[in-house]
Amino acid sequence: MLPLLYPRNHFLEPFGEKAKRNLMYWRNSWCCYILSLLQFPK
Repeated sequence: MLPLLYPRNHFLEPFGEKAKRNLMYWRNSWCCYILSLLQFPK
């Protein structure tokens, strides 16, 4: 995972329960992002 793709406030946030929820959210959104890119014709 590239840190540059993360929002700055999330990247600088200390790892806690909120950070874990954000990590799951970004992981899901990253998968959706790749799937959406695969759907576009090249």
